[in-house]
Amino acid sequence: MTKVSCICLFGLGTVGRGVMSTMYKNSVIIRNRLGLDLRIAVILTRRITKATKINVNSTQKIPLNEPRMYVLVEAVGGSCVARYILFNSLNKKRFLVTANKTLIACYNFELRHTYNNILLEASVAGGIPILSVLEKGLVGNMISYVAGVLNGTSNWTLAQMHRLGVSLKRALLDASQRGYAESDNVCDIDGIDSTQKTGILYYISLRTTVTIRYIYTEGIRNVNLQDIAYGKRLGLNFKLMSVVLTIKKALCATFPGFVSLSWPFWISEDTTNVILVAGDCVGKLWLFGKGAGTKPTASAIISDVESIRYGNGNSSYPTRILTLPYRSISTSRNGFYVRTLNTSFQECKETLNILLKRKLNLISFSAFGVYKRLEVIMVLKNVFERNFKRTVVSFRGYITNYRTLL
Repeated sequence: MTKVSCICLFGLGTVGRGVMSTMYKNSVIIRNRLGLDLRIAVILTRRITKATKINVNSTQKIPLNEPRMYVLVEAVGGSCVARYILFNSLNKKRFLVTANKTLIACYNFELRHTYNNILLEASVAGGIPILSVLEKGLVGNMISYVAGVLNGTSNWTLAQMHRLGVSLKRALLDASQRGYAESDNVCDIDGIDSTQKTGILYYISLRTTVTIRYIYTEGIRNVNLQDIAYGKRLGLNFKLMSVVLTIKKALCATFPGFVSLSWPFWISEDTTNVILVAGDCVGKLWLFGKGAGTKPTASAIISDVESIRYGNGNSSYPTRILTLPYRSISTSRNGFYVRTLNTSFQECKETLNILLKRKLNLISFSAFGVYKRLEVIMVLKNVFERNFKRTVVSFRGYITNYRTLL
């Protein structure tokens, strides 16, 4: 006999509509595979419009403690109304499925010791099941690092700048017209969106938490088009990277940087997300897919709803907390791209002498004449970031630098 699972859907925006349409479109497939009939019994929205076709009087009479409402799907977004829904639902021992990365990142401290009835696969990388892979698929592995391109808007913008040579402002305008970027794209461009996702990956992979403000965050707002062009000459592509390192001491960071052809991050064009997971048993795993959008997010939400099966599913939010020392990015080793603008050959020579005296691993050195000035492009490998920053202070002239994955 087919079981019936009643769902309460909070929000009928982009994600909510995607969940509803996908659930009804693939209802036969779900029923045949799992013997489970998913039905949306109640829809709660903040604003009632003609498009929703919902009677506000009927929806407001349905409380959260309705006995048949065992699964609640939060698609409201933000952190104010969603926080009320979150904690009221969890306190009533109802399973909550959410794609709200902002909420999870902001209230991680409150959630971690108390609740195990929250599922959040859709909060990171859309349709890529990265949290399930880390939580269940690689439970027998020691994860050494997780790295990825996690924001589709910034990735599409940087791809346009790399391929067409357009400015950041023009690329963002084009992204908004195509529907790849929201009207308020501050979180995407400044790296906040990627940082929130990185914090969740950090927790799921290490079973330990870090406050968002301690995560090193750097966006692409100040990226120079000239640097992208020089990187293209060197065979490097520019990406907004998110990294979680777990060797000895944990590290969590989001920053823009160059990647070489040896890394599949190179091929993450448009809104595609790419994630690398390294385990001691399985080696390197690469996951590619759509990291945002209505259908990929809806797919992840429905997957979480199906996994519950009347409360028999396991949460994607572990409550067992481990302790692991957290380190600053300044203590890590990285590759670096450096561009200096010198007014004379003597300044160029001084810059090279400083690098040689500091014994930094210089693997590439190029000089270009631009308007009676010399632009020097250098690529360094396996350098302590703290030593590199001290060295850069000694350089003369205009300087830009980015981290690199070679």
